[in-house]
Amino acid sequence: MLPKPQQSQQSILLFFFLAILASTCVRELDLKIKDQSSKLVVYGNFTQGAGNRVVSIRRTSDFGSQVSEIVRGAKVFLVDEQGKRLPFMETSGGDYAFMDARFQATVGRKYYLEIELKEGDKFRSVASTMPAPIPIQKSYFRFLPANVAQKRPSLGIMVDLNVPENPEGVHIRWGVRRIWQRTSVNLQWVFNDFFRFGPPPVCYMTDSLTMQAIPLFSSERTGGFLLQQQQLLSLEADKKLFEKNAIEIIQYNTTPEAYLYWQDIRSVANQGGTIFDPPPAAVQGNLYPLDDPGERILGFFELTAADTSYFFVEKSLLEPFGYYVPDPCIRDFGRPEWVETFNFEPGCAFCTNIVGHSLVRPGFWR
Repeated sequence: MLPKPQQSQQSILLFFFLAILASTCVRELDLKIKDQSSKLVVYGNFTQGAGNRVVSIRRTSDFGSQVSEIVRGAKVFLVDEQGKRLPFMETSGGDYAFMDARFQATVGRKYYLEIELKEGDKFRSVASTMPAPIPIQKSYFRFLPANVAQKRPSLGIMVDLNVPENPEGVHIRWGVRRIWQRTSVNLQWVFNDFFRFGPPPVCYMTDSLTMQAIPLFSSERTGGFLLQQQQLLSLEADKKLFEKNAIEIIQYNTTPEAYLYWQDIRSVANQGGTIFDPPPAAVQGNLYPLDDPGERILGFFELTAADTSYFFVEKSLLEPFGYYVPDPCIRDFGRPEWVETFNFEPGCAFCTNIVGHSLVRPGFWR
């Protein structure tokens, strides 16, 4: 069973909201208050094949500094260049999901998003052309030496891919998640009782690794070429690697407009606190109200073609090269068994105490 696509959507949406907060928490000298009314915030990613097809709609507070209100009761449609309207259905928490899993968007055809709020206000995204998928040739990790900023050695998350010919160049964004395993204490062994206690539960937890930085790549080269050892991010050899980890990489071939948008989001979200930082401002997207096409609302509707790759990391692959992985559940064997079992953090004794755990083994796990 694959991890839920909504988790990736929620991670992107949270990063996007953090970027808005970053753009509003910087002290400005201009004390003129212009428009402090509540604003609509929309994010959607529509993939070429079946996959992540969710649109999230929120509102900011009256002073525009926090995303605090979900928007219910909206009518949301994907519209193609021939005017065919395909509906999204409201699920929960201001999210609207595209329900037709059989629908395949046509590469090279233009699409846009249309939203009608229950109050009657209508919004639309600028039409974009659906790109073609670019397969990941290989995903893997590479050992990185320790540096001044990060004293412990880390793992570079890498991809190789064949970039195809494209007269408009290529524009790629990656999403990276880690699915890590934790096995509960084996009470059968601790109490030497195989009748009273069952096998220890095994849990799987999912972490987004792209909350602090959005991996992007762009090239204006029109001819095809091999892109090798493209580092997406680094991962510290932490205690979550004590058991098997899977690294999931989703590669989105996206539009030039979306690439520029994510560049701006990344710049605003990663302020360094210097005079050379980008000026604080909310990043404008590609959505606008129908009664005022010149105005832009917050957010973006993105067309992407996605490919997914997985690879596994285990401590047995790391420790021979000096990447020591600490035991997250060290026990004091000098104590009685019952103290030894229940004296460490709750997630060690029973992985079901870990927030966000799943007992369902992912379908790609091996």
